[in-house]
Amino acid sequence: MLIMKKILIASTNKNKVREIREMLKGKYEVLSLADLDCDVDVKEDAYTFIENASIKARAYYDLAKIPVIADDSGLSIAYFNELPGVHSARFYKNYSYFERNTKILEMMKDIKDRTAHYTCAMVYYDGEQEYHFIGECYGEIAQKIAGENGFGYDPIFYYPPLGKTFAEISAEEKHKVSHRGIALRKLVAHLEA
Repeated sequence: MLIMKKILIASTNKNKVREIREMLKGKYEVLSLADLDCDVDVKEDAYTFIENASIKARAYYDLAKIPVIADDSGLSIAYFNELPGVHSARFYKNYSYFERNTKILEMMKDIKDRTAHYTCAMVYYDGEQEYHFIGECYGEIAQKIAGENGFGYDPIFYYPPLGKTFAEISAEEKHKVSHRGIALRKLVAHLEA
């Protein structure tokens, strides 16, 4: 019987865990913090995506003693000087994502340059070595909220090659083109090399 390597996903975001699980299905035994009954909240107060992911990877490795995948990701909007960026999860923190997305659309109502991109910094830490993988996906801010799939800013992130927002495409389509999918494929290629 083949025993799959265990990897912990260092995130309390159920949607991120689900996406990473779907992409690693059949390759690794993917555990979440909930699987380990771990409710430790790690403070992400660094200035870059990589630094935040590294903080999480090392902290959760110290708790679980198994290899950890941690990511920090966010949406950067050209009109807002690349904000919210590393602060994406804390941007209008007391608002729901529907309210945040609505607020962004209101602030960009008459703006022509709607360029935006998602960044995912993924860190793999096995207790000895730390490896970094970056994925980026370029698109623009939609004119309106559209779609029921995805999460976070996906309903306003329009991806021109598919002519839809990330919330309008299937999980399979998103995994192929998303920032997280790109970073995770780099990580998996490294693990399998």
